[in-house]
Amino acid sequence: MWFPINTPPVDSLAKARTRKMPGASPFYSEFSDLPVQKLRAFLDQHDQPFEPSQLYSPAAEAKYVHTGQCVSEFRAIVNAECFGLAEELVAAVNRNQTGIRFSLVRSDVTEITYQPGGFFKRHQDFLSVQGNVVEEHTMLVCVTPDEAAASARGGATIIHQLGKSHKLVGTTIPGHAVVF
Repeated sequence: MWFPINTPPVDSLAKARTRKMPGASPFYSEFSDLPVQKLRAFLDQHDQPFEPSQLYSPAAEAKYVHTGQCVSEFRAIVNAECFGLAEELVAAVNRNQTGIRFSLVRSDVTEITYQPGGFFKRHQDFLSVQGNVVEEHTMLVCVTPDEAAASARGGATIIHQLGKSHKLVGTTIPGHAVVF
């Protein structure tokens, strides 16, 4: 599950587990114990179908399916109740840090599912907002039911920056999130 969130640029670091590269701004934060149960219940009842996951080509300014780069399914949910539930998670993140305040971009909440063997290879996320006043971030939240997560293998998110790779397993633990 991911959704875009915004924050004005600030110099302070999140109180949560934040990594900072020497000479660079923080580029990801991890959060735990988020209240995902209501969102999980909403998703279980939501009848919007899933579609093959897509990548974005900045050169072509278009989305496309490439099964060599990713094998998963998604649904981009545009629903007031879902936005409200996502905002509860953003509020929980904001309560657990100082200096940075995120707000939900109500474009969509994207749920991604993986079957055995599914993957997303290295790629660059699409930014819908660009400017020097607002920074756009992605928030990945694990809403997988506990019993399914216990038997799952893989699924960590790897962030690449400044020639280093950082494996974040929080995206495989129910109620955990990564913001980058």
